[in-house]
Amino acid sequence: MRSPRHATTRSARTAPREPHRAGRWRSRALRACVIAAGGVIVFATAAVAADAAPQNRTVIQGPLYSVADGPLCGGVMSLLAAPSTTRAKATSIQLTGGFFGISGTTAPCLVGVTIQWRNRTTGEAGAEHGWVAGTMIPSTITRLMHAAPVTGSGVVELNLQPHRPYLPLPPVRVQVP
Repeated sequence: MRSPRHATTRSARTAPREPHRAGRWRSRALRACVIAAGGVIVFATAAVAADAAPQNRTVIQGPLYSVADGPLCGGVMSLLAAPSTTRAKATSIQLTGGFFGISGTTAPCLVGVTIQWRNRTTGEAGAEHGWVAGTMIPSTITRLMHAAPVTGSGVVELNLQPHRPYLPLPPVRVQVP
């Protein structure tokens, strides 16, 4: 049998624990409700902010590996596209390249490129043509291609195609306001 001292100690320990456990349960339930309400507010605010915020953003594609003009030239190209800040309903396109090899002249390796664009919302389409040149060692851009075609508002899909053999990349999409 247990001593009376042991029984008192036990009842003294259990007496404070019961309200404490109930308080802990209430505290956890209250905390869960606050977190759930906060999550609902955050998601609702994010949905409203996403609708109100413009979808403009910069898209970068690359590296696209390509052979360049010359007996032993090859390298990479990167495409940067964004809605134009200077022309309404236009897409700003910038293409850079870095090549390594022997061009056959004193000039660095260069390659002709075509960027085909298509507005998936309106169906308008077009192409931009240019040249890209640059060296990898040392890393310098000697010729970059820049264009700002009026593509119209909507989702514009861009496809980069060098005039020499290359490893293709999927088209990129830009939202133009």
